Amino acid sequence: MSDNLESYWVKEGTEIICDQAFYRCYMLKNFYMPNSIIAIGKEAFTDCYRLSEIKLSENLTDIGVSAFELCSNLSSVYISDLVAWCKIEFVDYLSNPLSSAHHLFLNGEEIKDLVIPKEITKIRDNTFSGCSELTSVTIDDNVTSIGNGAFSDCTSLTSITVPGSVTKIDGCAFSGCTGLTSVSLPSGLTSIASNMFYGCSALTSITIPNNVVSINERAFYWCRGLTTVTIPNSVVCIGDNAFDGCASLTSIDIPNSVTSIVNGAFYGCSSLASINIPNSVTSIGESAFRGCTSLFLETSEQPQTMENI
Repeated sequence: MSDNLESYWVKEGTEIICDQAFYRCYMLKNFYMPNSIIAIGKEAFTDCYRLSEIKLSENLTDIGVSAFELCSNLSSVYISDLVAWCKIEFVDYLSNPLSSAHHLFLNGEEIKDLVIPKEITKIRDNTFSGCSELTSVTIDDNVTSIGNGAFSDCTSLTSITVPGSVTKIDGCAFSGCTGLTSVSLPSGLTSIASNMFYGCSALTSITIPNNVVSINERAFYWCRGLTTVTIPNSVVCIGDNAFDGCASLTSIDIPNSVTSIVNGAFYGCSSLASINIPNSVTSIGESAFRGCTSLFLETSEQPQTMENI
């Protein structure tokens, strides 16, 4: 496609925008997409940095890798069907135009208070990632799972209640939600996935549901406002760097169910003054408490295998 192209109208009846179709069309400002489009290929609009807004097809189902990467001037995404939007398969974070635009408009009105439609049972990967003006989310109890990065970088989101129908939340689901202060998690959850709350610096407390078995790597990484964590007696393992950088955390009780505290689990928790480690813990990984300059360790008994703290 010509580098000097400023406007482009896709012919009605066209179904696919091919891989790299408008790759580095630096002058492209206006793009018109018919509702016949069902897929956008990888890197289709990469580096179209003059493109300021885009209206997506109602029938779009798939967007390829990095389709909207480096669209630095993109500020608005327009849709006419929220159910259709929730069913789009975003291959990665940069396939979602919100990664650049941050503002999602439904029938001309910006979405700030999101209500997930009743037709939706799964919130897919990256569906609302980067939607920085989103302030609240209501999730219907028809939803059973929340995908990877589904609400990542929703920086204006302050609280969220996940209904009891949800049994799985994938990694990075709320990562980068820097305004998030409170979260209510469902009782059916069995793990806190990797990077789930990575960088949620305003989060002050969290109660982990009673059926959770593992708190995975970097689950609460750099949650610098986190002061209180309640870990239930179902948790067996606290993963790599799970609470790394939680500088406001002052104390924590490890339940008798925990058998291992993995590498860097509480690295850099500089306000952590006391922690009770039960005799069920048989291994503590390298640097698990490094940088915990205020820490006093309380142990029921010496763990059977104490690696380098």
